Amino acid sequence: MEETIKSNKGNVKYEHNGFLYVFHKFNKDGDIKFWRCEFCNTNDFTCKGRLHTDLQGNVLRQVGEHNCPSGAENIGKQRVITTLKKRAVATMEPPVVLRAQILENVATPILAQVPNKQAIKKIIKRARKQADAPLALPLNLTELHIPQNYQIYMRTEEDGEQFLLADSGVYNEGGREQRILVFGRESYGLWSREMKEVFADGTFSIAPGLFSQIYVILSRRRNWVFPVLYCLLSDKSQATYERMWTLITNMWPNFEPTSISLDYEAAAINSIRVFFPVCEIRGCLYHLTHNLKRKLAEEGLTQRYRADADFSVLCRMITAVAFLPIQDISNALPVKNLQKKLGVTGRLMLES
Repeated sequence: MEETIKSNKGNVKYEHNGFLYVFHKFNKDGDIKFWRCEFCNTNDFTCKGRLHTDLQGNVLRQVGEHNCPSGAENIGKQRVITTLKKRAVATMEPPVVLRAQILENVATPILAQVPNKQAIKKIIKRARKQADAPLALPLNLTELHIPQNYQIYMRTEEDGEQFLLADSGVYNEGGREQRILVFGRESYGLWSREMKEVFADGTFSIAPGLFSQIYVILSRRRNWVFPVLYCLLSDKSQATYERMWTLITNMWPNFEPTSISLDYEAAAINSIRVFFPVCEIRGCLYHLTHNLKRKLAEEGLTQRYRADADFSVLCRMITAVAFLPIQDISNALPVKNLQKKLGVTGRLMLES
């Protein structure tokens, strides 16, 4: 049996001597498969060609004569379409890219049989819908359209709620296209007034194409912390964060956190000061330690940090400040003294 070709319904076709057959039934003993020509019951042809194979796919007998228009071009066309469907489900490539790559080395007689661009686009869309595959990655933010089924959060098969809560639309800033999408359960807006203790952080490694980061906002509710919003951002500028907060406060007017814990990204912190001027901004010990080590690496001092015990202790004093009562910080660790001991490096780290 040669390379598998499938029908529109996903059933395997059997190729033999330039003809394609579809499975009909088993014999009474269940050890022989009966196949019929793919044109056995069409509007234009009623082909009588039949084939018998064993369970391993070996041909046992050919029955009847073919009167159908099958041939190498037809088989080649169907092989192309099958490959196209497989690739459509396995990748997120746009239809124009899929078509170009798959048809690149196809013989001219077969190309003449292949459906046109619009038909191929429909074939790809249908294959992905049937397989519930991820959407193709668009070429730009303008072409990004969120289908209705991706805008809904399904709690059960019958019960769903809005999940795409805000879309800034495409706008130009900094000389490039920008867009912000905010996802979250619509029902969470009912307790947005209670979202007083908030946590925020961005991640870049899992951000989908065309976006720079996924910015996640979490909130404490009694003894639990829940992720409440997932924001797709095109960059990490202060202007972008301010647009994000605008979208959030427009859809949740009662969202007024009293504290927000986040890393030490200046753009994010400044945007919070603009929108929530009385909100307490809390740093994160993990990010403080991480930023300190990153700064040491930037200054070429990682080796000294590892080898010089006194220098290492002085550096760690910076992160230890987080554990001191605020009123004791100036007495316990005068910044000027620490800068003097660490030299230029200390000034750079403390100012960064």
